[in-house]
Amino acid sequence: MARPKVFYKHDLPGGVVSVAVAVIADYKRRGREIERGVLSEHLLSAYSKYNGIVDEAVSVLEPGMRDEMLSDIINGRGYEHSMIGWMCAKESYYLRKREVIYRVARGIGLSE
Repeated sequence: MARPKVFYKHDLPGGVVSVAVAVIADYKRRGREIERGVLSEHLLSAYSKYNGIVDEAVSVLEPGMRDEMLSDIINGRGYEHSMIGWMCAKESYYLRKREVIYRVARGIGLSE
């Protein structure tokens, strides 16, 4: 049996959270543009980098939670309206959500 993951509450300035959430919110659009294959080399590199950061951030979550947590962050949903609310307690849900946002902020160089 795998050991449960431990998530910490990260305190980030509101502006950092806003930028990290904006990077997450643009994830699907960047993915569609990458798949279309018409981006310049510079944009392809940047889009791939940002989507890789988001992919890495959600990789700490249980596989069944990853897509829904991204959707929750993108759409501004919280625990009460989340499709994954049944999978964990409210505090655990928000610890996971904060962890993803923190990892994106760290990945784009806005946090240690």
